[in-house]
Amino acid sequence: MSILERLWRGVLIVYASDSGADTANRLFRLLRGTGVPTAMIKYDGDLGRYWDCFDAIVLVMALSGAVRLVCKYAKSKVADPAVVVIDDGGRYVIPILSAHWGANEVAEAIARLMGAEAVITTAAEYMGVTSIEELARLLHCDIVNTEELPNFYSALLSNKPICIIGINELPREVRGSYVIGVNAGCEYIITVGEPHQSLEGIRMLRCVPYKVIIGVGLMNEAGINEVIKAIRTTLNRLGIGADRVLAVASIKPRVGEAAKALGLPFRLVSTDELERVNHGCATPPSDELRRLGVRGVAELAALAAGGTSLLLRKIVIGRVTVAVARV
Repeated sequence: MSILERLWRGVLIVYASDSGADTANRLFRLLRGTGVPTAMIKYDGDLGRYWDCFDAIVLVMALSGAVRLVCKYAKSKVADPAVVVIDDGGRYVIPILSAHWGANEVAEAIARLMGAEAVITTAAEYMGVTSIEELARLLHCDIVNTEELPNFYSALLSNKPICIIGINELPREVRGSYVIGVNAGCEYIITVGEPHQSLEGIRMLRCVPYKVIIGVGLMNEAGINEVIKAIRTTLNRLGIGADRVLAVASIKPRVGEAAKALGLPFRLVSTDELERVNHGCATPPSDELRRLGVRGVAELAALAAGGTSLLLRKIVIGRVTVAVARV
């Protein structure tokens, strides 16, 4: 799965001047053409309201101006979006924030789309190994003790074994000295979930798997089998197992039948609960939903049922709409 297929919350393109508008518009069309949810704005002095809403932000402006801008909003490597800069002429694509958390791959993907040159400066990419942050993203877990990352990178770039416990196999695209399980030579261990064995005297990086809530909206004509197919398709797209799903949520009771068939808990959400959701990153309603006086269903249902942030913006699968929030 390419990085563009994993930008489930989408990309925001921000251009600073009219001289960058053509490049911004070109990239907007190219990303939309690949199916990536994409928005575009001219910078108006406030990027803060968008900062937490997208997987990646592309700044079409001078690098020095982008650095000053990003410094206003950067929080931490585990919270910030991938930020990439493109010069007004569309010649160079440069990751400047969250390089190992997606920005490097986003820059390379955009460069390929535009026929530009990606400027990558991190050592893991130079060595041809998968970054530890990218591994965590593929495993759908959060690194909780990021202060250990420099030690683990030193080992990884020296080709020392990085042992992983809590999973049975590595994603096929992973490169580097990662190994499954613990052996006598393990000095560096990544634990996915809680470790079930004593690991005294060994450096440990903890990666905690997160849970999700699936929000579902559907047309009145949609059948139960369509809902089942849409949920399965969504989980396959994310690469997440059903064991990570805390609930399927909807305002339609019959979605509960689909959840039951899949062995998943169901949460019936009221329209009042949807209206009470105050989440600045939810996708704006379509013209049709506005005419009906509805702000949305799938995303808001996932959030109303306990989701803390969107993982996957709403997607339409036949007559069913699905969104996913993480907990």
